[in-house]
Amino acid sequence: MPSKLVVGSAVNAIKKKLQLNGSLCSLEQYIESALFDPNNGFYIQARPLDNDFSTPSLLSAAFNESIALWVSEQHLPHTVEYGGGTAATALSILNKIPTQPYYFIEKSSHYRAEQQKIKNFDVRCQDKLTEPLSAVVILQEVFDCLPARWFKINDNIKEILLCTERYTPTYNILKTDQAPKRLLDLMQNYSSFQYMYSKAAIDLLINLYNHLDRGVVFILDYGNRSQGLIHSSNLVSSPVRAYQKHLQLKDFWNIPGSCDLTYDVDFDLLMQTWLMCSGSVRYYGTLTHFLLNQTDFIKKNCPHAKMLLDSRFLGEAFKVLILEKNYITTPNED
Repeated sequence: MPSKLVVGSAVNAIKKKLQLNGSLCSLEQYIESALFDPNNGFYIQARPLDNDFSTPSLLSAAFNESIALWVSEQHLPHTVEYGGGTAATALSILNKIPTQPYYFIEKSSHYRAEQQKIKNFDVRCQDKLTEPLSAVVILQEVFDCLPARWFKINDNIKEILLCTERYTPTYNILKTDQAPKRLLDLMQNYSSFQYMYSKAAIDLLINLYNHLDRGVVFILDYGNRSQGLIHSSNLVSSPVRAYQKHLQLKDFWNIPGSCDLTYDVDFDLLMQTWLMCSGSVRYYGTLTHFLLNQTDFIKKNCPHAKMLLDSRFLGEAFKVLILEKNYITTPNED
């Protein structure tokens, strides 16, 4: 774990960078700098998976083995994983399909170095997909930390911004033509809510679709469909959560770069984006339902089964979305 001095230096560097843009910054800018700044971002300079939070892949070898079997059953020649971290899931998949090329799309230099140490398998570490592939694509807890704008809707449209001197939330009232179309669509059915809008999530899915010849995309993340998100958004003061050393922080805006940031993903947005690209949705459900009905997890001896299956823990909070892209064939011309 980085020393307090190193962490404090990173926090100050991120603050100064945000202040260069003026007295206000969007949450999108804040998340991008706090998590992904190339020199000081939380995911870049820290080892968060070792110290600050746990994921299903770190909690359970049985979970990874079940995902590996599921991947092998898709019968596709490549596997791609975004944000593979400690490579816990990757190693299970590689052991199950040892001859298959495995692509890591990883921003963290620390975890990329760890991934590059994997021997005896065809492992390829990249910043992004650069060639068309037929592949299973895995995105575990990727969308819940992508840069996003924070909106509050009641009598008007407010975008929540942060003061870069005190790092306290404030707001800017927007005209209708300044708001994302997704927000306007939701306002037709809901009059009062908070919403996290991530153009980065849309761009990632579109880019992924364009780089797949054929593929299956496995997404595991915190979140819900739009209706559930909007209902729960009125129960909290902020949709953004921060974690440090496995504890949720109450006051965190003033320490960018020292903690993990997350929010609930709008799975309807992901589905609609993929469908607009002409892809299809194969499956959507809770982690509990997926593990019990789509994998062999229940057959395994797993000491953390309750944590992964119980609705009071991760079983309900995590959702699984499986997207597909099939071959597009062009009729022969006479």
